[in-house]
Amino acid sequence: LALITSAPALQAEFLDTIAAIEQPLAEAITARTDADHHTGLGPEVLAAAVSAAARVAAQRWLQPDPDTTFSVMLQDALTWIAPALRAADR
Repeated sequence: LALITSAPALQAEFLDTIAAIEQPLAEAITARTDADHHTGLGPEVLAAAVSAAARVAAQRWLQPDPDTTFSVMLQDALTWIAPALRAADR
């Protein structure tokens, strides 16, 4: 991870990789919740929220001299959407 913070091109790739999780994550949420992926927005919205939380955490972590680790920032970001994720898993 230290290499990512020191190379702008790697930072961009890291953020692109986070964005790429959205569709597979939506498919996994659909399968887990038995939602209809053709008509239900829920899985896609939840996947977008997770992707956005990860992106925001990464962008903060990539700032000069972050005050914590990426994993701590990611956990904090996901805490904000955890209630929605738990509700979908019922």
